[in-house]
Amino acid sequence: MIVGKVISQESKARPNHLEFSFQLIKGYEPRVGDYVRIRSSGTKSRFLIGQIVLAHAGNMYLDNPRMVSMYLEAEGQTPHGFGLYDLDNWESGVARIIGTINEDGGSLEFSGYSPKPGDEVELLDPAQVSKTLGIPDTGIFLGTGSTSRGDYEVRLPAAETVSHNMLICGRIGSGKTYAGGVIIEELLEQGIPVVAIDPHGELGSLAEPNVEKDQVAQLKQMGIEAKGYATRRLSPPAFARGDVRPFAVPLGRLTNDEIINIVDERQELGGVQKMILAKVRDRLFKEKGPAYTAESLMKAVEAWPSEHKGDKDRDSALRLQYRLQKLDRLEIFQQKHAIDPIDLVKEGTATIITLPGVDDSTQRAVVAVIARSLLKARMQDRIPRFLLYVDEGHMFAPADGNVSSKGPLIRFAKECRKFGAGLCLVSQQPADITDNIRSQCHARIFLQVDSQADMNYIRSSITDHWKDLVEMIPFFPSGRAVLRSKAFRFPLLIQIRPRRSRHKVLGEEMSAYSDSSTDVDDDGWTLPEDNGGVKQGGKSDVTTTLAQFEDRK
Repeated sequence: MIVGKVISQESKARPNHLEFSFQLIKGYEPRVGDYVRIRSSGTKSRFLIGQIVLAHAGNMYLDNPRMVSMYLEAEGQTPHGFGLYDLDNWESGVARIIGTINEDGGSLEFSGYSPKPGDEVELLDPAQVSKTLGIPDTGIFLGTGSTSRGDYEVRLPAAETVSHNMLICGRIGSGKTYAGGVIIEELLEQGIPVVAIDPHGELGSLAEPNVEKDQVAQLKQMGIEAKGYATRRLSPPAFARGDVRPFAVPLGRLTNDEIINIVDERQELGGVQKMILAKVRDRLFKEKGPAYTAESLMKAVEAWPSEHKGDKDRDSALRLQYRLQKLDRLEIFQQKHAIDPIDLVKEGTATIITLPGVDDSTQRAVVAVIARSLLKARMQDRIPRFLLYVDEGHMFAPADGNVSSKGPLIRFAKECRKFGAGLCLVSQQPADITDNIRSQCHARIFLQVDSQADMNYIRSSITDHWKDLVEMIPFFPSGRAVLRSKAFRFPLLIQIRPRRSRHKVLGEEMSAYSDSSTDVDDDGWTLPEDNGGVKQGGKSDVTTTLAQFEDRK
């Protein structure tokens, strides 16, 4: 479909190897995002491919304010020589060249050819767009691209989606969690398991089919049926009920630094206390492996001064013992419900870990253990290839600060590709994620963001050649996104497809947790029985209150 001809205007950039302007034939309204092609003047077997990035409209009579004034003074009567405005309007477009392609197929290449004034500009239909861009017929179906002649499906190769890491970012309400659900669905369709860190419980509805009538209708138009997926939902023991299983991490999987980050948030532990903890922990690990408990750790610390005849260490050991009480109160580390992290990976299944009632430092320690254990297991080929999905990525891998989960996630992102695993990080604040991970994400989905810091990051991720596309991002409706992927040489504007499974409304999962009969204090801690600071049930006979500790001094 011929829609115009290349033009050369002295006041604007002439046609070159990067972009060109073209005058439009009457009847076609230019649309930003449409793809066009020009048969190369050098050979009839090659096409220059461009994407419309700007659209202009004008009227020679309305360019002159005096002419407009004369028309208005004539009370709507067209003065002699004016002509009718609607017949004298003109429209033009600016297209950026994305490459050349042979008429018989092949992939896009950047050849440096330039169109010539007078060359005919042809609008591509959806099928031609898919073929030209090299979009695969199968793979991860993310959504649709839109043209004035219809929509086309945007897919990514399944293998690359898993092993090349992904970043999904967008402000609240932009659809980032929805997009994450679509990716998880697509991987499960391929039989690829997913382990999801879902702090706010927004992915629990993956097991249920979508019931939204308009979305179900859209799915049917795409030849897709609504459905639920195999899921396993895990949460800390105090919040597990129904189909949500209790989940805990073996305390012995934590490093010394991770334990310190949990029990010493104010960084008050001294060097002697850290030394005692390291030596005691190392000994327990040699004796019992990762199965040792917080109780045994505290008992070993309590016994340290007498075992080493170091009365001067008594005060340090007692202070450390008091700090370690926090571990005993945290059910997320109790051996009774401990799960080997490699058991989280199950083919064709999404394992969703929610973390209600768990403070930030503890959440980070849990994520560190999971990332470290799963990478090691995959390197040893003990588990199938999988995707580790982490929501609230800015909390677990911040640009500033050295939190316990940051190092394991960086290593995972850098090494997982070689072993067929992948990382998907989701965040409202991409600028606050460490660049050590962002640089490893070869597929990036940018939904609506409006903060200057996040926009600056996106601008740095997409070359100036596409700056007009980037500047549209703050005005995107929910689900509209720019896709930057290693599978394509340039960014794509897409609409995320409807989910097959049901999307949980924000807050729905957490309101359900509030029905738990377990007593929880303001910090989300499970409250022990009131027994002067000693927990019931024989879990610890060395638990010491602060007042008791001060008395013992």
